[in-house]
Amino acid sequence: MKPVVGQKFQSLDFAFAFYDIYARAVGFDTRKQAMRKVDDVTTWYQVVCNREGRKKDGEDDQLNARTGFTIKRRKLSKRCGCTASISFRFFSEDGSS
Repeated sequence: MKPVVGQKFQSLDFAFAFYDIYARAVGFDTRKQAMRKVDDVTTWYQVVCNREGRKKDGEDDQLNARTGFTIKRRKLSKRCGCTASISFRFFSEDGSS
């Protein structure tokens, strides 16, 4: 039940479901990071750990304060820079992407 390079799935949805189940089994949650579509057909997407990345620094807060916006509620960031990720690519039946 571990992902393998070159592994094939019936669809990108099955691939995402497989990786989501794997990720939960080993202790992390996932989110879709990026995707590409051609003619309304998803041809590629990247799935990352939901803790991937880092919280933005205070520059956005300072900009908001100068423009008169206030932040009413702060939420602690759970992002820690995790690098777990995987990419899936769609291939048609004839093997073209």
